[in-house]
Amino acid sequence: RIVTRAKDATPQPFAFDDSSNLEISSPASSNIVTLGGLEPVVPTQIIVTSGISSVKINSGSPVYSGLVLTGDTIQMVGVSSSLYDKRLTTEVLVGTYSTTYSIITREADTSVDQFSFTNVINATPDVSYESNSITLSGADNNVEMDAIIDGRGAFFKVQRVLPVVGLTTIKSYSNTSTVPFKVLNGDIITLSLLSTTEYSTTNTCTLRIVGKSSTTSASYSVTTRVPIVDTIPDRFKFTDLNSVDRDKDYYS
Repeated sequence: RIVTRAKDATPQPFAFDDSSNLEISSPASSNIVTLGGLEPVVPTQIIVTSGISSVKINSGSPVYSGLVLTGDTIQMVGVSSSLYDKRLTTEVLVGTYSTTYSIITREADTSVDQFSFTNVINATPDVSYESNSITLSGADNNVEMDAIIDGRGAFFKVQRVLPVVGLTTIKSYSNTSTVPFKVLNGDIITLSLLSTTEYSTTNTCTLRIVGKSSTTSASYSVTTRVPIVDTIPDRFKFTDLNSVDRDKDYYS
């Protein structure tokens, strides 16, 4: 009898270059690999064993399994995650040889644009004053940051535009402001600060928006008015003296 040799199902080693620093939910593709070391006539199976990317054989339509020969080209294609700083890895098996391909999204930008508050002067003592509202901008959408406020009698509220319901207060002044609160790009923040109980004094607070690698902050102050000083004396009068002697000193 005639016995043929075993099929060579082990290709020459190859690797796919990962796709990194991508925008979220964007298409990705690997380098093109030309297979070698396989049979030139008898096909070898290629299959995606894990992950969500697929493979193009000889620039064809993306598939999750197929047959390849030596000299064929393969390329991994997929879509990046809908989350920032996320790696999606796919494993592919060609005959007996396994390798991986990863799609990696970039880090989220959590650096908000500088904002400011208008200070209050001539305030009445021991009264809470509301600041102008600021809208967080400049960071990536749907990425959480921490809002933190420091200062005596300082609070903040947060409003957010929600689907269907529209502008909604998700944090009121009455909620504690001593712990970080998660905010998003586009949120509207307003401060409330209690003036001091004394005249001509200033109370200051600071709002900080803390991202992954940066912090943006601004201060807000309330200064009480100068006290009103009464400079008008009570009514008074002098008693006149009548029928006095001449050339003498008299006092009222």
